[in-house]
Amino acid sequence: MVVVVASLSLLLVAEADAEVAIVAGLGAVAVEAVLVKLCDELPQAVRAKHVMIATSGGQRLIAPSIDRSGSPSCVAVAIAILTTYLSDYRLPLYRLLAQRHDIEVLCYGGGERYAPAWFADLDAQLAAADFPARRMDGGRGEALALGRRYDGVVAPFAGGALLPAAYVGAHRYGKPFVFWASIWHQPRSVAHAIALPMTRRIFRHSDAVLAYGEHVRRFVASIRGRDSDVFVAPQCVEPELFRRAVSAEEVAAFRAAHELGDGPLVLYAGRLVPEKGVEVIAQAWPAVSTEATLVVVGDGPLADRVAGLP
Repeated sequence: MVVVVASLSLLLVAEADAEVAIVAGLGAVAVEAVLVKLCDELPQAVRAKHVMIATSGGQRLIAPSIDRSGSPSCVAVAIAILTTYLSDYRLPLYRLLAQRHDIEVLCYGGGERYAPAWFADLDAQLAAADFPARRMDGGRGEALALGRRYDGVVAPFAGGALLPAAYVGAHRYGKPFVFWASIWHQPRSVAHAIALPMTRRIFRHSDAVLAYGEHVRRFVASIRGRDSDVFVAPQCVEPELFRRAVSAEEVAAFRAAHELGDGPLVLYAGRLVPEKGVEVIAQAWPAVSTEATLVVVGDGPLADRVAGLP
């Protein structure tokens, strides 16, 4: 039996206004450690004066222009952080980095491969952002020019051709490139196989690498041949939500609401996309012989595939 109980939004309920020290936690410390490593000394805690400019879509918050002439070697640096969408759990991290560094978050979307339809309104996310953020519309051409405009570039594994373009663009202008890695084994798709030589080059020659766990760090270190410049930035969560005890009454109410009975439950929580191994679950689940129920919390292009399992 398979029950798709809810959208993944139920797992992303952290308040945007939660305390940075709680929600950003060690992730912010590791990210800032990388930024400091690229400088000669610890940066001052600068609250930049953001600038509003008029655009065709209304006013927009942009990264401040900080005069660094005559300043220490590292006061604040203009850093581009690339990402798909502005996920709720990362907003406090971006907010904290914006307070301490001259950063701008560049979003390029990506459709249902990276976010379900209910979360893909990038324009609304950018309009609500209280830190410098904008849409990255120029594709690979804009990515290739990032090193000319910014003092450093941080880019994730996601994004297809944007990752190598951002890497080449940063090094083309002699600017540091930080790779935000999120895999712990090599993906087996045809596209990833074709891109493997370039991906391995990025793993080996990025100025520093961010990993969201020790397992990712070990994978990256096995490629780089060292781990001294691989920093762990754990995924950000809200402890009041995810560490709280779940009472027996809540468990019973959940089972009753979804008619789950008293048998064992197998939980999957995440995006319903091929790279998460959802097809593997779909192929393997019919072979399960016990009276267990697969409970799926998530959304994505493979939702119908999962919902159709016996």
